Amino acid sequence: MLLQITHSTTYRYSAPVEIQPHQLRLEPRHDGAQDTLDFRLKISPTPAGITEQIDLEGNLVRVVWFNGAHQEFNIEAETIVETRRANPFDFLRPPAELILGRIYSEQESESLTPYLVRESPQTTKSVDQLAAEVASQTHHDPLDFLIALNQEICNRIEFKHRDQGKPLAPWITLERGSGACRDTAVLFIDACRSVGLAARFASGYHLNTDTKQANELHGWVEVFLPNAGWRGIDPTVGIWVADEHVTVAASAHSGHCAPVSGAYCGQATASLDTEVTIRKIDEEMIASTIDLIREHFSHRRR
Repeated sequence: MLLQITHSTTYRYSAPVEIQPHQLRLEPRHDGAQDTLDFRLKISPTPAGITEQIDLEGNLVRVVWFNGAHQEFNIEAETIVETRRANPFDFLRPPAELILGRIYSEQESESLTPYLVRESPQTTKSVDQLAAEVASQTHHDPLDFLIALNQEICNRIEFKHRDQGKPLAPWITLERGSGACRDTAVLFIDACRSVGLAARFASGYHLNTDTKQANELHGWVEVFLPNAGWRGIDPTVGIWVADEHVTVAASAHSGHCAPVSGAYCGQATASLDTEVTIRKIDEEMIASTIDLIREHFSHRRR
């Protein structure tokens, strides 16, 4: 499937400010499930410098910095991405002897440590109880547990739009019975970690015109399974990630997936506007789109 994504972020300041260096995580990652065919980034004001980096968890980050004082800061990313994973279960089931609590080898456990540590274990008794109940119902089978937990959280937590703010603590989301996609994802991650499953926060886009998430940055979960690697699960809509999701970044901590992060210096207040559009490129447009991509890259090589 070919998807065209436009993501615009605009900061407006009540007075001129000095824009400090910013980190941009906007280009979808390249992996077996997806490939970015074209990525264009427009930034205003023009940066004094820009560099590409790979962060600690393998995400592509662009760092930009500026000279002078400015009253508006706009970033627009235009992407064409091909998603390839039509079947989210295209992997071997973990061996029967690998049950919750002893699913990873010693080497895997050591490498997965950041994704197994719970951020607030002292306040998660209700999450522990939820995870334990689902584990018991599924006989501690890791794959069955994930399938059941996904449906349980999707059914129990009502989606509630929330533009800004950190994710709620998992127990708060569970108690309220509602939350934004990032709240639901963090709840799912905590439940996984409570039974020894490595889980991390993933951020990107979801093509689904039937939900309120269709034109927003979206958050979900990735869980590491033997024989499968990192696999995406979206508890907000109750599905496993396939070709309607586009992953940009993933991290043990949700805050490390922000598309734009940075600060400014000056006596001013700031407002933020974002706009995301996602559309599927139909078959009739694919050939012309590929020609445009090839033309774009031929110009870049000249």
